Formats: sequence, structure tokens, C-alpha cells
Amino acid sequence: MLVALGCQSAPGPRQATGALQGVVFDLSDSPVSGALIVIEGPGGKASATTDSQGRFSIPGLRAGEYTLAFSKAMYEGRSWPIVLSDFADAAYLKAASYWQLLEAALTALGEKELGEAEDFLARARAVQDRSPTSLFLEGVLAERRGDYAAAIGDLEAATALDARSAFLWLYLADLYERSDAGADKEAEALDKYLDLRDDPAAAERRKILGR
Repeated sequence: MLVALGCQSAPGPRQATGALQGVVFDLSDSPVSGALIVIEGPGGKASATTDSQGRFSIPGLRAGEYTLAFSKAMYEGRSWPIVLSDFADAAYLKAASYWQLLEAALTALGEKELGEAEDFLARARAVQDRSPTSLFLEGVLAERRGDYAAAIGDLEAATALDARSAFLWLYLADLYERSDAGADKEAEALDKYLDLRDDPAAAERRKILGR
């Protein structure tokens, strides 16, 4: 999500040239420093980097139609058209980080808004291919839709990336159990989990499997 809004100022004479002032916040309203802001239009292209307060300034612009773009590592990049006609206005940008997109997906899953969760996860994948956290969330989404094969695939990929996450192994064991994938698979996942965490209930569950 990236939104630009104009800050209203008192009426005055229009300027032919001036600077675009702006600020970038993330979804929790914290300033985003070190972001690259690029504007392209009449006269070519110019850029600036946000400071520690998320502020930027691009001087020497002529009035006209431009394309404004935002980019930063691990943030969702966006661009959109803007019209500069009053350089007293400021641009307010809202940027979503990778982890904020995953957090939004988790919230949507909790509220059973599966379409929204899928959208947030797709946007997160556009920022970074996949991580153990995103694969876990995709597994939850697949399970909610009754696709256990896809859910298991996601969790197996997640444990391949992070074999030290006890929670991932326990969830994978649960998926094996719910999908009738076989007690051997469930037992193997529980063994991995118990290697990482002391859990009497899981140990008893493993004992009952007897493998």
C-alpha cells in the first residue's frame, strides 16, 4: 500500500518551478528512512533519499505531469502519476514493508478473510520470494481451504529453510495427522519437534504412534 496525498495550503500564486517536498511512513506510522524516491516527467528524471524522519525534497521541478516512484529493500515498491501545480503542497506516502504485509495476512487469516490473506501473501512474494514465515502462512491458508497437499508442501518447504523452528515441525505433524498422510510421517515430524523442545504432551502423542 502506497498512498500520496496533497497537504492543503493557503491560496497563492502558482509557481512555474519548485521543489517537491514529502515524507514516507510505514503502515505503523513510523518514518521510513533510506528509501529512494524517483520522479520522472518534464525535463527528465530526479531522485532523493529519505532522511531519518522519512522526509525528502526534490528541487528544480517544473509544473506538469509526473510519475512518482518509491523503492526500498524489503518494502513494496510502487509508482503512480501525480500532477505538480502548487509547490506549497507536500506528498505523504504510505509504504508497506514485507513483514507488515505478512502481519496483515496473519490478521486476515484470523478474521477468516481468505481472499484478503491471499492478496497480502501475493504482495509479500513480490517483495521477497519466500521465507519460513510466509510459507507457514501460505500453509495455513491452504489448510483453511481444505487443500492439505498444498499445506503440507508449504510446511515441508518452510522446515527445509528453517529446521530449527519447533513450531513448524509441530504444525507439520498436525497436518500429516489431519491429512492421513501416514503415521510414519507424523512420527518423523514429532521427533524433529521433540529434539528442539521438551513437551510431555507431544512426547505422549509420539509414544502412542509407536514408531
